[in-house]
Amino acid sequence: MKSDHFTHTADDGVELFVYRWKPDYEIGKGVVQIAHGLAEHAGRYERLAEALTDQGYQVYAGDHRGHGRTARDQRDLGYFGDRDGWNRVVQDLMEIATAAKSASQVFQ
Repeated sequence: MKSDHFTHTADDGVELFVYRWKPDYEIGKGVVQIAHGLAEHAGRYERLAEALTDQGYQVYAGDHRGHGRTARDQRDLGYFGDRDGWNRVVQDLMEIATAAKSASQVFQ
């Protein structure tokens, strides 16, 4: 399994930390996007990503706003935003899915 990460700038300027895991061969069967739960972070899903990449899938998992490496500091943990926080998280997931689709050779 190959792993790396990148940051995606959401349309409101928030920098989202995204993990990316790929099979050892370049083109996989498909792409899986993981959305972690409350009070955790996407890095916890590395073992699941390993199982999925072993089966040929590429895996993307972003730390939501206020979680993991997307949170700016301890005070930011669990905080989605002043306004429309949950809707922003959903929009972030859609933006990461678009980025994953663009980067993946599966869809080309």
